[in-house]
Amino acid sequence: MRSSGGAVGHLFAQIGVDLVEKTAGGEPALLGADEQVLATSDGPDGNIGFPAQAAEIQHFMSMLKKTATRLTAAQLGTIEEALKAKPTEAK
Repeated sequence: MRSSGGAVGHLFAQIGVDLVEKTAGGEPALLGADEQVLATSDGPDGNIGFPAQAAEIQHFMSMLKKTATRLTAAQLGTIEEALKAKPTEAK
């Protein structure tokens, strides 16, 4: 993959390299203000991707509970219920 963004592209490329090194490939990751890795998407069965299965949702919610200190219990519940809801069929 080739970056064409000049200095900005180089910066983002370096951030990506740093992130991969910090997470051992566990992307996406939630980082603290000091770029410390707080949580990664690597669950017990590997990268959770979009959390759709029960174990994936459980891991994603643990990521949020660990890192999103400003989310209320009600907001976390709303997120979890939305993830657990069955998608409606497209018409």
